[in-house]
Amino acid sequence: MNDFFTKYAPGSIAQKLINHASFTGGKVIVTGVNLTQTQAADLTKAFKEQFGSATTLEFQGTIAGVSHDDKLTVAKTNELYNNVEHLRDVIFVDRKLEGENGAIVVGDSGLRNNTGFTGINEATGTTIQDGKELTLIGGKSDGTGNRFTLAEKVITAVGTGAKLILGSLGIKDSSLYQGQASEVNLSNGGELRIAAGDYLVTNHTSSGGTTTVDKNSTFRSDNGTFTDKAVLENNGETVLGTLNGWNAAEVHNNGRLTINGNTQFGGRFINNANAKLVGTADIDGTLQNSQGAQLIANTVNINGTLRNFGYMEALDNSTVFGTLENPGEIRLFNTSIGSRGDGNIGTIGNTYTLKATGKTQVSGLIANASGAVAEFTGDDSELTILSGGVVSNNGTLIADSLVINNGGYFINGDNAQQTFTSSPLRLRAVARAVARATEQLKNLTVSEGGSKTNNGIAYYGTGSIAGEFVNAAGAEAYGGVSDIFVDGSGLGITNTGSIKNAGTFTFGGTLNNSGSITGDGLIVFKRAGLGNDTFTNAGQINVGSLEADNIKYVQTAGSLSSASGWFSNSTVDLTGGTIEHAVLGSGNTYNLGAGSGSNDAATFTVGTLDSSSVVNINRGATLRTEHIAMDGHKTTNLQGGRLSTTLDQVFADLDYSTLNL
Repeated sequence: MNDFFTKYAPGSIAQKLINHASFTGGKVIVTGVNLTQTQAADLTKAFKEQFGSATTLEFQGTIAGVSHDDKLTVAKTNELYNNVEHLRDVIFVDRKLEGENGAIVVGDSGLRNNTGFTGINEATGTTIQDGKELTLIGGKSDGTGNRFTLAEKVITAVGTGAKLILGSLGIKDSSLYQGQASEVNLSNGGELRIAAGDYLVTNHTSSGGTTTVDKNSTFRSDNGTFTDKAVLENNGETVLGTLNGWNAAEVHNNGRLTINGNTQFGGRFINNANAKLVGTADIDGTLQNSQGAQLIANTVNINGTLRNFGYMEALDNSTVFGTLENPGEIRLFNTSIGSRGDGNIGTIGNTYTLKATGKTQVSGLIANASGAVAEFTGDDSELTILSGGVVSNNGTLIADSLVINNGGYFINGDNAQQTFTSSPLRLRAVARAVARATEQLKNLTVSEGGSKTNNGIAYYGTGSIAGEFVNAAGAEAYGGVSDIFVDGSGLGITNTGSIKNAGTFTFGGTLNNSGSITGDGLIVFKRAGLGNDTFTNAGQINVGSLEADNIKYVQTAGSLSSASGWFSNSTVDLTGGTIEHAVLGSGNTYNLGAGSGSNDAATFTVGTLDSSSVVNINRGATLRTEHIAMDGHKTTNLQGGRLSTTLDQVFADLDYSTLNL
């Protein structure tokens, strides 16, 4: 009974009266009324349901209008509005608006005032215009999954202020109400608002309109299309089968958004909460995942800008034809190692600009195409390649920190790089001029089991190599101080690390090698002039050519040999291991031996011992030579160590006055 009074008048009958009053006969007379027959019949029915039939309820006054069994048409609803003050701007919670097999207009030429119904019946179509509002509430869920039919034909809201509202917080148990409409179209500022409950619109199209899903409400649509600056704002839960949009459309998700099919969207897609893109998402414009937000996606193709400030997962083969900015966390997955379970490899293909200022973990593929720029810089930024992950660079890649874990791989200059075609929405951005693949890594870490290949130009400020590094033929690599990193602290190679060099590898200022440096290429120990310029070796260095001018080389173990080139104007300290070369080089000083211990601890083998450099043979070292050709200067000093040569040199050719014994 209370619901009926609530429907027709503000406030309600005191619940205490309803709970405690009883009538056993007689008549209750209500005087001075101004009711329609519909009101009178409804109130009489409710009275009998509450108090029984022994007492008669009688109304005295004006009773005119539709009866209980009459249907609400546009004309009758307008009549009620004009004649009954309490029936203005109300929702009829038990009736549909009858179309009588014609078109319904909610506006100045039809239903002239804001009104609500359970639904629309037998209308060929409904148009909301002239800034009017129509509310449809459907019915309470019966638990079977069947939905209340809101309208069988299209509902259109046209013009600023014209609004279709589904659900209402003003009715009891509003969250339990649900309904289904076949089609809702918005244009030129028209609006759709989901105010409460759970509503399905099979096909929803908005051209310059606004669709708003309020908090704690649910909106579902098999197909959603937004064009010409149309806006979808979700503050509750929205589930779409497909999402289409173009001409500067916008999506603002502040709640939970799920798109189970494909997304083709031209405009701005802003996720501020939780979004899941199950199908392929092609976005021409901006995709932003805000701070604290979570975006879970499969294939994402961006023509424009991807900004990730929160947490994002991308599967399959995603591409960026534009700019990727990542102050948050992006994870790309190679599901064959079990991270997601469907066997696909996560990929980002960048053909223009990629910016990541947070932490990026790759167990799939990042491919930076020729002419593209990828930057992983900023406080605490790090690009980490996990097991099975690959980073392929044919453009310019800049990183404050690159970590290649066991099973990870980085290649600079990839002739076999995957080719990325343009998104179906738009051709890619104008490509930059094709240049040689270049990497600039402020800090490089190649873990044991990790692999790195350089086929282009590479700069490393500091780093540690415990895995395998290949510097291919024609490639150029710079470790330590360089034109890019003027204060680089150099590279360290652990006992498990290796550099295989067929190109040119320049170590600026310092080197600490406990692993191996091999190959037919050129190794350069370059003076940086920063007060150190010391290159230390306790591993293996066996190279095709060596250049080292005005530096200090210290070897405590291992070996050093070079087929061509050598030290000049440098200091070479050998206290352990072996050094082999054909000549001494010009202007060098060799300090052989530690001054104690066995003379077998360190061995320097030189083809010709001449006066081109100073050689100090201390205890703990042996100098071996097949030919002694001094020019009269005493540049070789035997100071407790061992000088080993051939018998021919000892008995025939050697001028002992040239040796300082």
